Amino acid sequence: MGAGSNAGTTGVAGVGSVTSAIGANSAEAIEALKSDMLMVYKAVIALEKRVSEYTVNMVEIKPQLIALKVHSESFPNAIRELRRGQTAIQKSVAALEERLSNLEARLKKASVAG
Repeated sequence: MGAGSNAGTTGVAGVGSVTSAIGANSAEAIEALKSDMLMVYKAVIALEKRVSEYTVNMVEIKPQLIALKVHSESFPNAIRELRRGQTAIQKSVAALEERLSNLEARLKKASVAG
């Protein structure tokens, strides 16, 4: 039995050295995980800040986009109104040209007759 208990002690000592090696590696692994988690946490915070900035920008831009949409939808109506105005001006100018030519014709008749 002495040999058996001797073998058992060696086994326990071997397990102890393996446990301490695993413990040292575990401590390093835990520190590495902590470091990685801290980097991930910092990255998440940075992303949250960017999302917040984009949200603020969108809140500022959205009313402008709506106004632009309203103006762009009313643009064809504005063009039609502009064309109507141009047509009215062209008719008025044509009428004035006709009146002017009639007056010029009258003046010529008056100067020839007089």
